[in-house]
Amino acid sequence: MTDSAPFGGAPPRQWLRPWHIVLIVLGGLALFGGGLWWILSWALGPLIASGDDFMAAVRAQDFNRAYALSTPALQRELGDAERMRATAGGLQPTEWSWSQRSIRNDIGRLAGTATYQGGRSGGVTLQLHQVDGQWRVAAFRFDPSR
Repeated sequence: MTDSAPFGGAPPRQWLRPWHIVLIVLGGLALFGGGLWWILSWALGPLIASGDDFMAAVRAQDFNRAYALSTPALQRELGDAERMRATAGGLQPTEWSWSQRSIRNDIGRLAGTATYQGGRSGGVTLQLHQVDGQWRVAAFRFDPSR
């Protein structure tokens, strides 16, 4: 006889059992998700960092810094840091969270919610453009009524 399992013996062992397949699929999904997270962090990280720097400058009421973090076009439109302060409308964000982050055709967009001094909450939107390899704020909107 050439059978590896004689009559009445144990059946041959299966190398891939169903739980092996489940583990392989879950591992593949974890690798895919981790890779996607890494790619998005790499692509969007500098955009988010620039937006956070701008918001931190506004929070600190350091409009000279916020003005310096703006595009030359926005700087020309506003004229100086005091006009930026006036455009912010006296709103001082104390914290913010970006729920939308995107880059399309070298234009970055961050949108989310902010809590403003005094406890009001609302929306915040930043549009950013790359200038000399750095993301700069091209437009901003604070909306405390949301």
